[in-house]
Amino acid sequence: MDISFHLKNRQLLWAAFLLLIPDAFFWYASLGSFLTDPVQSLNYLSSNNYLSISATVYLLIFFALFVKGERIWKPYFLVLATTLGIYRYISSADTWNMDGLKAKTILNHLFIKFENQMPIQALGTLSMIIIIYLSISEFGKVVKTGRSLLNRVTGNSQFSVKSTFATIVYLVVTISLIVTEFMTLKNLSAARSGQFMESGFKWTLAFGWILGIIMILLQALIFTIFAVFFFSTVNSWWRELGQLWLSLKDFRINKYITRLITGYMYTYLFLFTVIAMALITPIATFGAYGASYGMEVHPIALAYIPAGAIVGVFLAMAVLLVIRLLVEVSVALIHIAQNTSKS
Repeated sequence: MDISFHLKNRQLLWAAFLLLIPDAFFWYASLGSFLTDPVQSLNYLSSNNYLSISATVYLLIFFALFVKGERIWKPYFLVLATTLGIYRYISSADTWNMDGLKAKTILNHLFIKFENQMPIQALGTLSMIIIIYLSISEFGKVVKTGRSLLNRVTGNSQFSVKSTFATIVYLVVTISLIVTEFMTLKNLSAARSGQFMESGFKWTLAFGWILGIIMILLQALIFTIFAVFFFSTVNSWWRELGQLWLSLKDFRINKYITRLITGYMYTYLFLFTVIAMALITPIATFGAYGASYGMEVHPIALAYIPAGAIVGVFLAMAVLLVIRLLVEVSVALIHIAQNTSKS
């Protein structure tokens, strides 16, 4: 029963991942081939808030799919994907509300489609419904971990220096974030109200306040999720840093730390390569499609997506293989040096 339940959830997660891809990356078809001007595509990604958050949600679901078993970070991937996905909707609604669009038009843009476009947003909506459904139980795990951390701080009669310092840092950053964003919202609302001074009350201003406050609360929630993850895992990686520090204090160079450092470097290079290829592959795929067919949706698009995915997987594996071989060569040399020194 448990195995079939996890298998069903994984199938649903795959469905959410595939449904999210068009909503996150189809818009790069308007830029044409990625190879012609890759910088333009990357700038398009970083400069557009909707696309940036969509790509982040896509990456979170991507890593949630490839995490084996019930690892400690898997709940955080799904919880952050849900929270950021909701923030994307609220942020886009706020932007279109400031532009003066009607509520019906905003809802249509968010959940169905843009004018004269295929209902790509509808696919993203279905994806978010699945992600929210799958993250309900994961929210419970994160809340349980957060309560455990809170009890560890408040349950002791004697506060440790680390717990006190961590609590102060979290509260200061969270309160500063809320106050800063609220002041920005207040100033923005004041500037906008001047535009409607003679026309009386406007629902646009009221919804601006409502959406703005919701975004502030979501930002605080996202930071809290990161904080819970950080404080729940700090002991494991802090222990590794302690071991590294002890090795650095070996002034007679009896211990080789190159293998340890190389392991960290390989981990970061591996993650960077996977993230880069996970983003470049759909961007280049839809860019190649756009160079031939523009923004119109044709049945051949169904062939472009798997073809681009296959090419992207092979390129990523080739890059990772080269990195792995270089790392193994360097580690082999260090291993020989260690054996030589012992003999």
